[in-house]
Amino acid sequence: MQPDDSFRCLRDFLTAAERRLYFRNQTSASVQALHDLAHAFRPTLIVELGTHFGLSLRVWLAAAPQAAVKAVDLNFDALRRSAEMFPLDWSRIETIQTDILKLDFTTLWKNEDRVLLFVDAHDTPEASIMEHVLRKAVPHLPEGSLVAVDDVWYSPENVGKENAQAIFRARVLPEIDELQLFDAHYAPYHGGGTFWGFPEVVPLLRCVNRHGTVLQFTSAAKHVAFYTGQLPLADDEFDEKQFAARCGALHYQPLTGTGGGSRLAGKVIPAIMKLYVQGEADAALDILTDLRAKAPESTGIAYAAAVALACTGEFAHADRALQLEMTDPAPHPNAARLLKDIRETFFRHRAPAGPRRPGVTLFAVPKAFRGLEKIIQRNAVRSWLRLEPKPEVILMGDDCGTAEICEEFGLRHVPDIRRNDLGTPLLDDIFLKARESADTEVLCYINADIILFDIMEAAARALKKFDTFLLVGQRLDYDVTSEQDFSHPDHAATFMKEALENGIMHTPTGMDYFAFTPGLWENIPPFALGRTAWDTWLLHDNLQARRPVIDCSGFVTAIHQNHGYAHIASGLGVAGCYEGRDPEAKRNKLLAGDIIYGNSVRSARFLMHKTGYITRRVTYNLPG
Repeated sequence: MQPDDSFRCLRDFLTAAERRLYFRNQTSASVQALHDLAHAFRPTLIVELGTHFGLSLRVWLAAAPQAAVKAVDLNFDALRRSAEMFPLDWSRIETIQTDILKLDFTTLWKNEDRVLLFVDAHDTPEASIMEHVLRKAVPHLPEGSLVAVDDVWYSPENVGKENAQAIFRARVLPEIDELQLFDAHYAPYHGGGTFWGFPEVVPLLRCVNRHGTVLQFTSAAKHVAFYTGQLPLADDEFDEKQFAARCGALHYQPLTGTGGGSRLAGKVIPAIMKLYVQGEADAALDILTDLRAKAPESTGIAYAAAVALACTGEFAHADRALQLEMTDPAPHPNAARLLKDIRETFFRHRAPAGPRRPGVTLFAVPKAFRGLEKIIQRNAVRSWLRLEPKPEVILMGDDCGTAEICEEFGLRHVPDIRRNDLGTPLLDDIFLKARESADTEVLCYINADIILFDIMEAAARALKKFDTFLLVGQRLDYDVTSEQDFSHPDHAATFMKEALENGIMHTPTGMDYFAFTPGLWENIPPFALGRTAWDTWLLHDNLQARRPVIDCSGFVTAIHQNHGYAHIASGLGVAGCYEGRDPEAKRNKLLAGDIIYGNSVRSARFLMHKTGYITRRVTYNLPG
């Protein structure tokens, strides 16, 4: 696993859970740069000022396994919440809950410590944290320590009022959340070029220039670092006025450039911007909707609405607003990029254009083929291959034996699927790879321990009635401890009869197969496969969108071969997996959100009867 895998997983999780479009201020490159900095320096102590979710904290634990870590922040609620789902080695972390401006830094380290001081706390109009750190912390660090300051960007140009806007858009904007407000400050560097950042970049560069301090930085990183202990003497000839004259700031507001072309818009847009500054995107959206109706000649209104919608997580509506904006003869210059970003982030699972060939593709992610799991999974694959007409079968992942089984049975193999920090496959990538790899009219995700009958006929019948649909059904739990030879029709019939007589019907909340037309889900969160909530979410998303969902329990026989849960990384077994004590289960529950209805196959609006006839369910637990 790469050093930033855990970090990437947390970042992707936060993006999905918070419905946030941009997390570009924490890229893989910037994470790797922080990791390399700490790994090369080999500190004995890392002091971090500003922790929040603990993104960088996880980098320190991976990069400097011998270092103690002291985290300083006003509160650690966000860190504790994230640690419930992304476990931390608390034995190496000391949390210090205090105001940084009241902290006595000299109590944090000893003279013999090799300290990495990481500053990730921003100045406010009321408090200059950077000035405090430069006066009260840096001079008292042990000689040879390293100071790193986050959220600082370098541009090689000398920046002034005439070119600041263009350089900001080229260098800084692509690495921040451009849906948010940002006061970008800049200051010159004595070594040439300019540094950008939050307000603290100015006092930082003032100190650096006065002392002639050499900064370490790379184009891939968004931090600077410098060694200290014995800073060079301050330059008495340092010209404070000249430095101040070369510093500046600009205010970035994503709604800039909207509202031209009408007097009404000219009056209303400032009020909308004020609401946006106050974080009241919903109220701004209401006014924008009214403005577009009253002043259709106004430019950029649909784009402004899309920004407000994206800020509130309404990406489907934002997509439609941007499509409307693009029909304008002169659309807002940022509209095309925002539309592209939304689709790449939240609509990756849309069906590709063009016809698809008849047939069904089954795809599964097996566990390692060892012991009972080997028997169970070979039985499942054999049952799929006896279906008529024969489906295409794709096995995903690179667990032990998967490649060999694919070669033995002539199956397609997709070895590279994304996994989380605990090694569990992620559902969004599984469904995306299936959509990209298969070209049949119907796809069917199936758990690799399910022996399946009649799914091909069920799919064919559904296709005759609906253009798009989702097939789900209950399963039968049955003990199977030996390999089954389904190549003989008599054996298949006998096996199914015995299972129906001796098996136990699982509760309708358990769903082990999903047969669907491609593009049914546009955005699947990064659920951990095999933990709680992901199957319920898949069902709920379609019910909420009022797409045809068919309960085919009466037609399709799905036999679940009983097994253990030793594969759960937390060691909590089935209870932790489904009751939510397992960290991955907690993540899944948060990603799923509040599912009001649709938690079982009985929520499906349609039924497929034993005869294969599809009817609307007489009662179901949906409004309307």
